Amino acid sequence: MRNLTLILLGFILLSVSCERSSNEGEKTTKKADKIKTEIDTYNDSLSRAWKEMIRSDDQKIADIKRLLLEVSYTDSYNIVLFDSALAMQKALTSKRYDQVSMGDSKKIDFYDASTDSLLRLTMKVVSTSKGIENHPLAEQLVNDISNADNDVVMYRKHYDDWAKQYNKCLENNPKQLKKLGEPYSSLSKKPLFEIGL
Repeated sequence: MRNLTLILLGFILLSVSCERSSNEGEKTTKKADKIKTEIDTYNDSLSRAWKEMIRSDDQKIADIKRLLLEVSYTDSYNIVLFDSALAMQKALTSKRYDQVSMGDSKKIDFYDASTDSLLRLTMKVVSTSKGIENHPLAEQLVNDISNADNDVVMYRKHYDDWAKQYNKCLENNPKQLKKLGEPYSSLSKKPLFEIGL
């Protein structure tokens, strides 16, 4: 009788232990799934913020090209400066950083300096072109280019805001990311523009 009681007590303890272990396993799995959803959401938001920023930059570069085309329709313009601006415009996107290379802040600085040089030269070409005032589209393009250039800081800050949340999620949940396996276990932090407004 005593042996039966001990066996029964042992069975109950084992059952409780297994149930507790099962509950802890479920909690860990649920937390890992929650982290996966968070990471995926941050990553999607980062991707959208990046695409919006690049789309705006591409439009600015296209507007510069169109503005130079307007200059070519004027009565007289500096052909040397014009050719130089057109060459810079064509080469600009090849100098642009990406989401990995921006980790080297010199890449961002180089691209920004190249963009500034192109903008200055383009505006010089426009302002010295005779008859540009007869091309109303030119004035609209100048305004659009200026607005897009001013928006760069806003787009970068928006990207940084999402990147910081993504990075914090990675930093705070290494165990869950490891449990999720690839590609989550080898995710790394995103570099930042570090724009402060």
